[in-house]
Amino acid sequence: MQVQLTLSFDNYIESAHGTARSLIEANNAAVRGFRLFHAFVAGGKWADGANLSPVAGFLTMNAHMLFLAGAHTALQGHAAAIFPPLRTALENVCYAFLIARDPTLETVWINRHQDEAAKRASRAAFTAAVRDTAAAINAMQPESGNILVECYEAAIDFGAHPNPRGLLGYLAVSEPEAHGTVVSLTALYGADAFDTQRALIGCLDFACVVALVMARLRPELTEALVIELAQLNEAKEAAIREFGLLDRRDQ
Repeated sequence: MQVQLTLSFDNYIESAHGTARSLIEANNAAVRGFRLFHAFVAGGKWADGANLSPVAGFLTMNAHMLFLAGAHTALQGHAAAIFPPLRTALENVCYAFLIARDPTLETVWINRHQDEAAKRASRAAFTAAVRDTAAAINAMQPESGNILVECYEAAIDFGAHPNPRGLLGYLAVSEPEAHGTVVSLTALYGADAFDTQRALIGCLDFACVVALVMARLRPELTEALVIELAQLNEAKEAAIREFGLLDRRDQ
């Protein structure tokens, strides 16, 4: 087996930045959706009356920062790399949710590295954080939390763990006569590529889910929050329509 990298490190960075600039300048529906989610977080309606401890607040903010990293990666056209930060963003906001509901978990989380017993206690408390949060949200509104688990499992399947779906879809096989079989693994796609567009939609899926958990940090949803959540979902649907992906959502 022979390995050949066609881009230098500087080429990679320049290409990624060029794709991001093109998408930002185009101001497509996905980019507008990212801005809308950022405004949702910055607006702070989700935090009013949520009674968040500092740790829960920092975890929530870290969730948003990790989302921004995933969105930036998608804007660069590196479709295969978006799911590790998106998965961790969802985990962060779910940790915040559980701590907000049970303040004793804050100490469990802080003490994780104290010793092996503390690490085991933290794992026991938070390993199922996404499923536990989904169940709690379902108790508030039946089936409304299921999307958390669906997104989390999809993230694992498509790249947050080294699974086949997160790798094989980016391979292309050709057989030139002089060199035998050549297998190409694509890292970066262009601004108009299907894989880039699908990655942008994937980020918007997670924006909607993270926003839902943030909104549920409050004792109850307000009408203003319901409107903002609906606007985020509509932004995602608008991006799907704009990219013409309605018939390709399962690819």
